[in-house]
Amino acid sequence: MLGEQITKAADLVRTANPITYISDDDPPFYIFHGTKDCTVSFKQSQLFYDKLIPVLGTNKVKIKLLSETGHGGGLFETQAINMEAINFLNLYLK
Repeated sequence: MLGEQITKAADLVRTANPITYISDDDPPFYIFHGTKDCTVSFKQSQLFYDKLIPVLGTNKVKIKLLSETGHGGGLFETQAINMEAINFLNLYLK
């Protein structure tokens, strides 16, 4: 956080955290995350999902954890994954 230790920059962490800004007028979310991601832990996406559900509901928030991939890569580009994303988007954009 701009050169600060996270434990010493609580206000900066809160400002940078998307959870801080969750509200009932947020758009739908479909979260994809690799469980072998070494850049951003999938637990961050799980926490975000867990915080979105009570506000937006289970119809507007989905999570897909990809167990055999990291931060991006081929499993994010399969036809099945693409169709899941398209189907979710079609629910809200058509």
